[in-house]
Amino acid sequence: YLLLCFALIVLFIILSGIKIVKQQSVMIVESLGKFSKVLHPGINVIIPLIQTVRSTQYLYIQNLEFQIVAITSDKVTITLDTALVYHIQPEKAADAYYSIGDPLAVIKSTVENSVRSYVANQTHEEILQKRDELTEYLIDHLTKKFSEWGRVIDAFQVKDVVLPREIPDAMSKVIASKRLQEAAEFEANASKIVRIKAAEAERE
Repeated sequence: YLLLCFALIVLFIILSGIKIVKQQSVMIVESLGKFSKVLHPGINVIIPLIQTVRSTQYLYIQNLEFQIVAITSDKVTITLDTALVYHIQPEKAADAYYSIGDPLAVIKSTVENSVRSYVANQTHEEILQKRDELTEYLIDHLTKKFSEWGRVIDAFQVKDVVLPREIPDAMSKVIASKRLQEAAEFEANASKIVRIKAAEAERE
C-alpha cells in the first residue's frame, strides 16, 4: 500500500512537470522565485517542485477602448472616443509580464497623458481636423515605451470628438447667420437688378 502511494506521488510529480501551452500564448516560468524561461506553444517540460508557471501571456491582438477628457489650447473641454490596438511580442513576453504590474491601467494612463499633451497645444477646431495627425503623434511618442513593455502598437483611432453642447450650437448659429446674410445679399442684388432693368425700360 505504501509502495503504491509512493508510486502515485512520484507519478503526480512527474506529470506536474509537463505543461501544454496553447496557440497564441506563452507561459512565464520561474525557478525558486526567479525568472527562468518562456514556454512556447506545444508540449513543454519543467522541473517539478523547483520550477513553476508564474503567468500565461496571450499574444493575440487586443483592443482597448476608452474615453479621454482633455482641454484644448482655447480652453474647451472635449471628450475623445478612442481605440488602441496592440499585442505582446512573443520574444518579449517576460518584459510584458515583469515590466508593469497592472498593464491595462498603466497603458490607459499613458495613452491618456499623451493625448492630453497633444490636445493642450491645439484649438478645438484644429482637433476636429487633425485626427490623423493625433494618431501619428501618439504612435511616434509611445512606440519606444510600448517596446520596453514587450508590446507593439498596431493602431490607434480617434473614433469621435465630442464638444460641449454650446460649441455646436454656437457653430450652428454662425452658419445660420451666414446663410441669412447670404440670402439677404442675394435678395438685395436681385432687387437692384430689377430696379436697373426697370430704369432701362423707362429710358427706352
